[in-house]
Parts: sequence; C-alpha cells; structure tokens
Amino acid sequence: MRESTLLNNSNQSFDIDTWYQTQLGQTVLKLEQQQLRVLPRVMFNKNLVQLGATSQSVSGLNMPATHLFLVSTNPSKQCSTNRVQSTFEQLPFPNDSAHTVILPHVLEFQIDPKIILTEAWRILEPDGHLVILGFNPWSLWGLAKQTLNLPDHAKLHSMGKLNYWLAGLNAEIVLKRSFLFAPPFSNLKTIDTLQNSEKALTWLFPNNGGIFLLIAKKQILPLTPIRIRWNWREFLTGKPLTEPAAGNVQRG
Repeated sequence: MRESTLLNNSNQSFDIDTWYQTQLGQTVLKLEQQQLRVLPRVMFNKNLVQLGATSQSVSGLNMPATHLFLVSTNPSKQCSTNRVQSTFEQLPFPNDSAHTVILPHVLEFQIDPKIILTEAWRILEPDGHLVILGFNPWSLWGLAKQTLNLPDHAKLHSMGKLNYWLAGLNAEIVLKRSFLFAPPFSNLKTIDTLQNSEKALTWLFPNNGGIFLLIAKKQILPLTPIRIRWNWREFLTGKPLTEPAAGNVQRG
C-alpha cells in the first residue's frame, strides 16, 4: 500500500492501523513495542484496554484474549471476544476495571482529547497505569507533520501539556521518555543506524525524540482525617462560650 493513499482529509477519520502498515509506520511500531517490552511485566498481567490500533497489540506482548480488549470506533470484520466497538468518549467498561490502558496515537486525532483522557482514567483501577504514545511536536517529526501523511486536523500535544492535564486528575507521572531521533523522511537504513546512538541522543535531547512515551499511575487518594478542634478556654473553664439561643429570649 502506498503511503499517499492514507486518509488526509479532515472530514474523514484517521485510521492509525492503516498508518502502522506503511514502511515508516512499521518502523515506529517496532520501536514502540521495544519500549513497552522493557516495562515491568506486572503492568500487563491483568486486564489491559487498548484504544485504537486494533489490528494488533501495541504492547507487543502475547496475552490471553480475556486480558486484552481492543477498542475501535469502526466496525470490525473479525469476530473476537476481545474486540469491542465503541466511542472513546463513552467506554463500555465499569469504573476501576482496567489494570492498564494504552492510548497509541489516539489523543492527537480527537476533537476533545481531554474527555477521552478523563474516560480512560475512569475505567483505570487504583494503582493502575495509563500508557500514552504520541508524536512529539517538539521534534523533527512534529516540524515535518506533512511528511508523516497525517490528516490536516491532527493536533500534536506535548508531554508538558499532557502532564498538565493529568495533574488535574491527580495522576502520578512515573515515566516520561522520547525516542526515535532520526528525521521522518530518512530511509529505514538511516533510522536503524541512528538507533545505535539512541542512548547518547536521549541524554543530549531528552525531550526531542520523534515519539514520546508517557506513563501515569492512578493514585489512591487517602480520606481526609477528621481532626478535633479543641477550644481550650471552654475546656479549662468547663463552660460553653455561647449560651443556648433560648437563654437570650427576654421573657415578659
């Protein structure tokens, strides 16, 4: 499939699955899976919900179908118990039901990404993790958005903006990382060559990789303790500071 056939019209919905099937998309998917494979396995041991990219698990892990739910806004031709058709704004999952929620290049193509972020947070269980993959606007990839064949309505969000949105949800940011420093118009050989310098480039330019990975943890908020406020004057005298309202009534 030629990359020029990708949807590039703001009136059409962008299919990240189609983009992943291009040569550049395959390279990005491979590198993203490498990033997720080194994460603690405990993050993927329970129920995992992935929004979009339903042709495969972006985590790259072989998981039982009952543990992985792939949510798509488009009807699926494949009959499978782990494929769910739904809008991202109203997910058909109860509160606190998902151990990990993955958003692979979802927020940059939605009209109101904050609503989707809030909905993903709703279904996340306490101490669960939200994993966000996105195109970094502060990178060569962000500057060359047209080269990526992304739709006109795509709006790339920085890690700083997502960090601000997540702060409103009382999230704990446990990982912020960018990778893939080769320009998007490079050939695959050049990208593979620069991967050998990835550690050095990450150290020099930690926030300027073409793709970013952001992981937030859903904290358990402690109940606010009820503190007794002592009135020491009343305590020492043994008398209340105010008389009952009835005591102030003048009787004739």
